[in-house]
Amino acid sequence: MSKPYDVTLKQLVDQYSGDWLRLLGTVVGLGPNIVADPLDPDLSTISVQSDKVFRIRSPGSELLHLEAQASWDGGLLDRVLLYNVHLYYRYGGQVHSVILLLRREADSPLITGTFVRPGVGRVIHTFNYDVIRVWQEPLARFLNGGLGTLPLALLTDEAANQVPMVLQEMDRQLRQATLPQHTADMMWSAGYLLLGLRFDPGQITDWFKGVQGMEESTTYQLILKKGEGIGEVTGELSGYRKSVLAMLRKKFGSVPSDLELRIRGVNDPARLEAALLSIPDLVAITDFQL
Repeated sequence: MSKPYDVTLKQLVDQYSGDWLRLLGTVVGLGPNIVADPLDPDLSTISVQSDKVFRIRSPGSELLHLEAQASWDGGLLDRVLLYNVHLYYRYGGQVHSVILLLRREADSPLITGTFVRPGVGRVIHTFNYDVIRVWQEPLARFLNGGLGTLPLALLTDEAANQVPMVLQEMDRQLRQATLPQHTADMMWSAGYLLLGLRFDPGQITDWFKGVQGMEESTTYQLILKKGEGIGEVTGELSGYRKSVLAMLRKKFGSVPSDLELRIRGVNDPARLEAALLSIPDLVAITDFQL
């Protein structure tokens, strides 16, 4: 994980590992009652970094590997396979890899649950993994799944037309749990950042203003402060996205639809500016990095 929401998701997985294990255990067919310990893998021989790894204590001594993705990455399946194999040889036992897709922009027809790498006249690798497409999941799965996965409810299609209701339910559950303020702030940060993957910042700010019991949250105060400059930031992002797309079309004639979706999904002006400045030096559009 390296995007703004990554740190918050890691905090959620670390602090509420039981909730995540119930979700992931069900997906990989091990059931909701697995017992596992977080693992900080020592894989210094490779440069890729996994989002989260657990060593399962019950019912077996296998590994559970989680990768979260918010935008399509052409190297995703190769990376997950590489990490899966290294985990197997470093720690032993079967490794269950789960790709968590946070929004449609991360999806691809290539993500089928089976990665096949063909060779000359035969298949070289067949790699099976599991996928959670969050937007397709029932809203109730996350509303009733524990605090650790609760913010994911905001990204489901079911929640899209009733975000204020989902935020109110989050507020009710967080207050009922009587969490320390810093933990509640972490939960609200997760909700805010995840909503930003799908909705306009101004709309999100208005929704948060309508949540009861938010006055004590430092996250809420930050959202209000940021909201004052939202129009300016939104305009800047829109301008950068249009410039990147225009420059790519001018240089290469057209932009693949999956790349355009990735560009339109970037919410960091500095990242878009760096990508824009790199375009004149590109030899092929496949060299474009975002």
